[in-house]
Amino acid sequence: MQIVIYLEENFRTSDLALALRIFSQENGFDTFVAGKRAGKITSLSNLEIAVNYSVLDLPATDAIIILGGEGVQADFLGLNDYIYKNMSNLKAVCALSAAAFFVAKSGLFTENALTMPTELYKKEKKNFKNYQLAPVVVSDNLITTAIPSFSVNAYYQVLDLLMLDSSEIFTSQNLALAPLVFDKNYKKMLKSFAKANNNYIKNLKRKNTAKYEATCYLFENMRAVDILMLDNILSHLSYRVNYIADVSGMIAGDIGIEFSAPNAIKTAGKTDLLIIPSGEGIERCIVSSFLRHWLEKMALLSYRILTIGEGEKLIGVSGALRDVDVDYLNSLALGEGKFLLTKDNNQAIGALKKIASKDYKFDVELFDKYFNI
Repeated sequence: MQIVIYLEENFRTSDLALALRIFSQENGFDTFVAGKRAGKITSLSNLEIAVNYSVLDLPATDAIIILGGEGVQADFLGLNDYIYKNMSNLKAVCALSAAAFFVAKSGLFTENALTMPTELYKKEKKNFKNYQLAPVVVSDNLITTAIPSFSVNAYYQVLDLLMLDSSEIFTSQNLALAPLVFDKNYKKMLKSFAKANNNYIKNLKRKNTAKYEATCYLFENMRAVDILMLDNILSHLSYRVNYIADVSGMIAGDIGIEFSAPNAIKTAGKTDLLIIPSGEGIERCIVSSFLRHWLEKMALLSYRILTIGEGEKLIGVSGALRDVDVDYLNSLALGEGKFLLTKDNNQAIGALKKIASKDYKFDVELFDKYFNI
């Protein structure tokens, strides 16, 4: 079953990460990530990626997911044409946040398919009056939501329209639906989110606001979801993330997305958090003696080290754990100690929750409310 995920500039990495977790190859999907044109796209948190497809290059698909974000434009160029041409084949069209507003505005769908709009609604309030006071609205094969924290519910509805067993997929990904609110309570929640979101965006735009430094090692065929999910969380925790690779440049992930590594590993220094993601490409990294020696040095310069899945192997062969009591390490609760050796993305998120709460006094409820996890 084929899925298209469409991105605009300033997309939210959490929306993309969640979509890729649900509509993954393991769950039986063939997923394409596209933009207006093939090439580089920058997220709201300044993560630079590159996609291999423009919307004009895509084949017919079963469902299309249109991500929102601060950069969404009223003119979707070829996107509306693509939807129009493939409408007979499309079982679901899912538009998030501001994208929902512009898809409805395109004329392909009636405006009563809109959820309570985002801040963009104020600019054209006189043109749109028949929106619904609900976090997720399903109208035929169109699904819209105005707040990112309800994108998990929107994706659930996509699975329903595709007539798939969503419970099995949600269980495997450790996901749960956000509690739905309506009418006045939804208006209140929308205002609360808009305020928090505006503060977050202001902080991202300010210079020198990051309080902590994270260093993330990128390698060919790494698991893209690891990078996207952690980038979203770390940006909210006031981390500046330094993406590095053996050689600076664009590094290909496992699903046709490339990530920008502005710096080579030889430039990396002291950091609050060193991150090694998972991915099949880790096996090729292990044989590099230069990389092993670098990691052994970086272990001394890192306050904490977070590995996901196969990433633990790289730390192991580097010698960084040579003097560590393994039994003591295994006895620690998730998120405690210097070495956070997590089995998968869910455990990594749990470890960051613990760190956020313990070290930074961060309200962990915001993880579930705003981070789409």
